[in-house]
Amino acid sequence: VEIEGILCENNLTKTTYTNKDGKSIQCIRGNLLVRVEQDGRTNDIPVSFFANMYKNDGSLNSQYKSLETIMNEYTSMASATAEAKADYVKIKKARIEMNEYPSKNTGNLVSFPCIRGSFCEKVRSEAFNPHATFKVRMMIANTNYEVDSEGCETGRYRIEGLVPGYGDSLHKIPFIAENKNVINVVSSYWTRGDTVVATGKLVFSVSTEKVVTEVDFGEPI
Repeated sequence: VEIEGILCENNLTKTTYTNKDGKSIQCIRGNLLVRVEQDGRTNDIPVSFFANMYKNDGSLNSQYKSLETIMNEYTSMASATAEAKADYVKIKKARIEMNEYPSKNTGNLVSFPCIRGSFCEKVRSEAFNPHATFKVRMMIANTNYEVDSEGCETGRYRIEGLVPGYGDSLHKIPFIAENKNVINVVSSYWTRGDTVVATGKLVFSVSTEKVVTEVDFGEPI
C-alpha cells in the first residue's frame, strides 16, 4: 500500500507491554489518520504503526526512532496553528490486513480491513500528489456479485482474496470491483484457487445515519 495525503491526526503513543517471557518491553504504537482527496471522495485513512524500542540483539530499532520523530516533529491538522500548517506525508510499504476480534457485547466476530504501516516521511508541497493505492498478490477464495441487505444486486463485484501475513498468518480480504470492464474480465477469467495480482484504490469513508423512533409520549427520538 502507498498513501500520500495530509496528516489529519497523530495518535502515536509511547507505552509498554509484557512479552511471553514476562519482560516489560518499551514500544510506540497507535495510528496516523491521513486525509486523501481521490476520485471526488474524501478518505480519512487510519494507518496503524508499532515498533519496539530495541531489536532482539539489543540495538536501537530504527523504526522506533522514526516513529519517535513523527510524534515529536510532525504537525497534524488537529494540532496545526496559524504559524504551523499540517504536514503532507507519504506512507510506503504498508500492507492490508484483517482486524478481527470478538465483540464484547454479542461475542460475534468483528472483522474489517485495516492498513499496517512501516515507513512515513514528509512530502514537499510542490511534490505533493495525493493518492491511496495498493498492489496485492492473492489466491482467490471466492467471487460473487455483491448484494444489499434485501438480497438485491448492487452492480458491484466482490472478490475474497487470501493474502499471507507475518509468520503463518493468513488474511481473507474482501475487494470490490465497480468498473464494468473490470467486472467483465474478473467474472469471466478469475476462479477460486487462482493466484492473481491486483491493483486498486483504497476507499475509507464515514457515513452518518439518522433513525427516528416514535414513542408513546413526547417527541420522537
